[in-house]
Amino acid sequence: MSIAGSGGLRGSGILPIILIVLLSSSSLAQVVKLKLIDASGHAVPNRAVSITLVYDNGAAPSGSEPTILRSQTDGKGEAQLTLPKAFPTRLRVWVDLTSSGHWWCVCSALIGTREVVEKGYVSANPGPGAGSGPSSRKPVPGEILFVARRWNLYERMIAPLESG
Repeated sequence: MSIAGSGGLRGSGILPIILIVLLSSSSLAQVVKLKLIDASGHAVPNRAVSITLVYDNGAAPSGSEPTILRSQTDGKGEAQLTLPKAFPTRLRVWVDLTSSGHWWCVCSALIGTREVVEKGYVSANPGPGAGSGPSSRKPVPGEILFVARRWNLYERMIAPLESG
């Protein structure tokens, strides 16, 4: 007797239930995109990024799930990181711009995970004279956007005088 025959999966209504369970379990993992651009909107590639998962009340993922996610921005200035099924309360996000050049960037943040997933997050404008206020860029659900700015000529000339 085949499974599809009478008394099989098709007749019992189990097949739709199995499909629903399989489809819903594949959507449990939430992907967060971290994007790094310069003030002109150009991608900043090859930068290390990390997200530390913060849990409240001692709730933590199972021993096999990481508490720190690491990646590197690609040619589009993006890094895709998959959150574990044990959904963290907050995300401590950091982008490394210290290795080369001189940058202004508010490149670390402690953000509510739900805020990121539902609304997205955009960092403040980088550096002095930029207003250091909210960016005019709009947040995108599931995306964390950091905006960086290279030091201008004046800042590069003055910096050695201030340190010495």
